[in-house]
Amino acid sequence: TYMIDDGTERNLCSSCTAKNKNIRFEEGNHSVTIKATNTLNGAVSTKNISLFMDYKAPKIKKVFPKDHKFGFGLFNISYSEDFLERITLFYRGDSDPFYHTLILGNCSAGKDQSCSADVDLSSYDNLSLTYYFSVEDLFRNATSKTQTILVDLTDPDITIHSPILGNYTGTHLVLNISTSEVVKSLRYADSGDRFSSLCSRCEHVEKIKRFATGEHTLTFLAEDFAGHMTMENMSFFMLP
Repeated sequence: TYMIDDGTERNLCSSCTAKNKNIRFEEGNHSVTIKATNTLNGAVSTKNISLFMDYKAPKIKKVFPKDHKFGFGLFNISYSEDFLERITLFYRGDSDPFYHTLILGNCSAGKDQSCSADVDLSSYDNLSLTYYFSVEDLFRNATSKTQTILVDLTDPDITIHSPILGNYTGTHLVLNISTSEVVKSLRYADSGDRFSSLCSRCEHVEKIKRFATGEHTLTFLAEDFAGHMTMENMSFFMLP
């Protein structure tokens, strides 16, 4: 007879010396007890066996940063694996002879999980980087597709050519602004008002804007494609 996980005792065979039987187990840990009874003298012997069953390979759902996008050191993976052993990040720059490895800590097992790593990429600023993840259980591993990203750790600089601090006559001024790189957006706000767009995908703009009499403080906000933002202020006075 046999018994699975201290459940019901079931017959395996009678008047036999050997028996093969296929039994399907659920995933996870199991204990199996085999009991043999001698039909001649009634002697009983038992044997306990511990099993671990894992049918499903790890599943990787998505990774961050995305391929051909910008990165700044944060890496994330979404996955499903009930019996997680480890998650490893592999990354290297174009001039690196091999991949660097980082085992992620405190990653949880289960369905629809995510885990992150923050990596110092200062030596790769403005360079391309290739990376992928590996998710392992006790028996298998799954690897994500290789992603290539551009590392951007630098905030854009804003140069205000016009206006400059001082007094102006008239009703219109030229806003002449440049940035240290092509930015995703360049906006401005006047004395705490809502931000308005000056340009997109640009590194220089000249526009004429109308201003009322009085003091003005313009705030310029530049955002690059990696999400880095920089603000610069300029104050001036419009004379009547």
